[in-house]
Amino acid sequence: MQFARIVVDRRVDGERPLGNACHMILPIRVWDAGVKVEVVRCSYLGDGMGRSLIRITDPTGLNGSRIMMNTTGSLMGEYSVTKVSNHYYLAIILNNNCRFAQLIAESGVFMIRAIPYDDYVTEWHLLAPNNMMITKLVERIRQFGYRVEKCQSTNLEAEGTLTPKQYEVLRYAFEKGYYDVPKRISTEELAAQFGLSKSTVSVIIRSAERKVISLFFSQNSDVEDIK
Repeated sequence: MQFARIVVDRRVDGERPLGNACHMILPIRVWDAGVKVEVVRCSYLGDGMGRSLIRITDPTGLNGSRIMMNTTGSLMGEYSVTKVSNHYYLAIILNNNCRFAQLIAESGVFMIRAIPYDDYVTEWHLLAPNNMMITKLVERIRQFGYRVEKCQSTNLEAEGTLTPKQYEVLRYAFEKGYYDVPKRISTEELAAQFGLSKSTVSVIIRSAERKVISLFFSQNSDVEDIK
């Protein structure tokens, strides 16, 4: 499985694009209000139309009344929203002119996240069975005249897959309460369970934890917590 981050500029030769960015259908101009948006699902409906699920973050908590216009419609598309908390909302967008949704659907690549930098430039996070599929999608986007930059490409099997022994020990440790507070099983007890030394079990666990944590941060490097 291949993970990639690419940055796409929807303008062609610097000209304003004909298609619509999903966040431009929202009833609030996100850049003026300081609101952050993130596409977490995208699907192509045919005839140039796309549907997306967008997470809206309002850091100040002051834009709720503008965001919570329950439905809105225009020539670009339609919008509906659900409030999750004082800072978070989920919106469903029906986009009447979404060229990228079609390109993604045709490629067989999954978009798992899209973060707009402005009205034209967006960072995409993609998953695919192999790197070739992502490369072909990038080439296809460029054929339409869009600018694309590949920022990261990671083989998840090479970077994140645990060895059978790491998986076995880590899962047993988790299930038996090694990560509970307080711990319900010690390193010595884990070592005895697997017939290994305490130091060997410690190395196995630390190596497995590093893989899991590294993979998490490589895909969530810009995650922010809002209190």
